[in-house]
Amino acid sequence: FARYTSNLLTSILPSLERNFVAAKTERSDSNSDGSNLFWSLKLRGHRPRDESEQTTKNGIADLIYRPMMRMDEKKKVATFDTEFRRVDIYDVVDLNLGVPNRMVFFDGKLETSSLGDVVQHEAFVHPGMMTQDAQRRVSIIGGGYGAILREVLKYRTVDYVQMFEMDEELVRISREHLSPWNDCSDIVGSTNCCFDDDRVDIYHEDGIEWFASREFSHAEVFDEDGSENEDDSDDDDEEE
Repeated sequence: FARYTSNLLTSILPSLERNFVAAKTERSDSNSDGSNLFWSLKLRGHRPRDESEQTTKNGIADLIYRPMMRMDEKKKVATFDTEFRRVDIYDVVDLNLGVPNRMVFFDGKLETSSLGDVVQHEAFVHPGMMTQDAQRRVSIIGGGYGAILREVLKYRTVDYVQMFEMDEELVRISREHLSPWNDCSDIVGSTNCCFDDDRVDIYHEDGIEWFASREFSHAEVFDEDGSENEDDSDDDDEEE
């Protein structure tokens, strides 16, 4: 382990000790300099497919790797390689809090989790919806696990939603393994799965290109990459 960190960390250890290490309240060793320095490692993310191969390749001994991974109880739910990304789904229990959490990784990076789902997607959708007059027609670009769709369908004024998700396999995975993200069972007039709502059409194509080739009178658009915009033109009707 030191072989991989020595060049990066050793040179700044004196500065770390000087600025961040807490002094002892009582000295038990006359030769002590009055401070304690502790190092800790917690590997984040998910276990690799072949744990033994990965630990060998990274030079991290099992002595370090295995105990640290047990700080959280992790259970692999499923792994998929779609046309666009690798999807890893894990059930995790924080041993300190005892709270279960389903975590979704796209290409090894955390995309969403059951503990953060509601806050994440409410904050994304509702400011835009509530600052506009009653929205009837909404477009979603991305959002393959259905959480943005779920929040949009909570509005009774919405009578049509078109969702663009190029990764068709991701929608199937979400139906099977991420049902809380696309659960509309508590929305009056909807269905158990948001994808099956009669107001929804799902297109497995590039939503940006679809919009670029058309003109609109008005549409509320949510892009999962983080942008929200309102399209206007002089046309009287929205082209579908």
